[in-house]
Amino acid sequence: MAARAKGFLWHGVFWGCSMPAVILLMNIFTGNLGADPAKTLSLETGIWALNFLLLCLCMSPFSKYLRMPRLVSYRRQLGLWCYFYVCLHVLVFVSLLIEFNIANLGKELAERPYILVGFMGWVGLSIMAVTSLPRLIRWMGAKNWRRLHKIVFAVVVFACVHYLWLSRSDIFSALLYSLLFLGLIGMRLYYFYGGRRLVS
Repeated sequence: MAARAKGFLWHGVFWGCSMPAVILLMNIFTGNLGADPAKTLSLETGIWALNFLLLCLCMSPFSKYLRMPRLVSYRRQLGLWCYFYVCLHVLVFVSLLIEFNIANLGKELAERPYILVGFMGWVGLSIMAVTSLPRLIRWMGAKNWRRLHKIVFAVVVFACVHYLWLSRSDIFSALLYSLLFLGLIGMRLYYFYGGRRLVS
């Protein structure tokens, strides 16, 4: 019975995480992406990547405060969904905004350095996604794997700077995300130095 409930929850999380992509796909086919579809797709995929990154960082404190240790078991799935939406975000930029043009990429990087910051965050998430394969986890060892995945904090910084920088005048949402991330990191630091270390 417990295994069946766990499987049901796993599939529920899977389909719930896939819904933003399904809705975006429906909006593409129905033409409901507004006056600038490329900009809308870029913004939506980026926001959902941030949402899943935020959820990943929430798993440890939530599992402790709600006394539900099983929540941590969904962190890997949420992390992979975060990476999926980040890759969609990068694909939209490369295919629709610069149209696979290397010259345009150089121009965009020169005029908009926040793109480089976002790219660094994507590289960090790529490292984490690749090393989340069970075989690589066993090869690295749990201790080294946890140590490597501390780069998630650098990814958070890159993501917040990227979002704040591109937001320009309308920075309310970017500031809100940044404060939430800072709060979660602060909680982890508190427990680390207080001798009550959360699961990393």
